[in-house]
Parts: sequence; C-alpha cells; structure tokens
Amino acid sequence: GELDKFVPYFARKPLNFDGEISLMKHRMGICSHRGLKPDYPNQDDFFALSRADSMLFGVLDGHGPDGHDVSHWVQERLPTLIMERLREAPNDWDKSVTTS
Repeated sequence: GELDKFVPYFARKPLNFDGEISLMKHRMGICSHRGLKPDYPNQDDFFALSRADSMLFGVLDGHGPDGHDVSHWVQERLPTLIMERLREAPNDWDKSVTTS
C-alpha cells in the first residue's frame, strides 16, 4: 500500500473562535474527516464568530492540490476582516460580511 504522509483521518483541527464560549446560549459540534487520497491532507477548515445576539459559522471545503492552503488562508483571515468591519459598523452584519 501507499504510505500515508499526512495526519490520521480523524486528527484534531484548530477552530478559530471569537467570543466567550462560556457565555454562548448554544453549543456547536464539529467533525471533519479527511478524504481517502493519501497525497491530500484534510482540506476542511472552519470558524465561528459569536456576538451577544447572533453567530456566524464559516465552513470551508477545500478541493484540488491547493485546497487545504486556500481553506486555511480563509480561516485565518476572513474572521479577522469581518471583526474589523463590525468594529466600524457594529450593527451591520450583512455589510461586514459582504465587504470582507
């Protein structure tokens, strides 16, 4: 068989979370399974933004040879951009998300 050069199929993945998880009224669960191709890592990433009145979940499903790099790049940058926009316009989720 081919040598699997990436982490196990159910390895832990970090979660970008902005907010106080202990103050959340709801809970979330996340499960991500790497595909069966031995030459590809798990290409899925995700993030959660929490505010007093709402939450935003990002689910990033990478594809292709660079899918894991693209989904990870978005996971690291998009939540920060959205939060920067929300600081400028605290009550405008729609604008903050679409301009990010």
